Amino acid sequence: MPRRRDQPDADSVPATLGEFAGSYWWAPWCETCRKGRKIVDFAPYIEAYGPDLPMERFVARLRCKACGARCPTGVKGPRKTTG
Repeated sequence: MPRRRDQPDADSVPATLGEFAGSYWWAPWCETCRKGRKIVDFAPYIEAYGPDLPMERFVARLRCKACGARCPTGVKGPRKTTG
């Protein structure tokens, strides 16, 4: 079965919220109202859902703060290291 455009390759995204939080930021956007945001601090989500929540399930839970629609579409980026 072909992979949908909004589904990342299994090797491209860490499997769990805890693994993802240490290395990346996530910027979901709403395809309904076209609003977006950047999630850098995952601590509240890890506290609520636990570090072992699969990223796939975390992304599926996200809702747009403006209109309430589900926001399964987004992009990731590497967390910048200081030094």
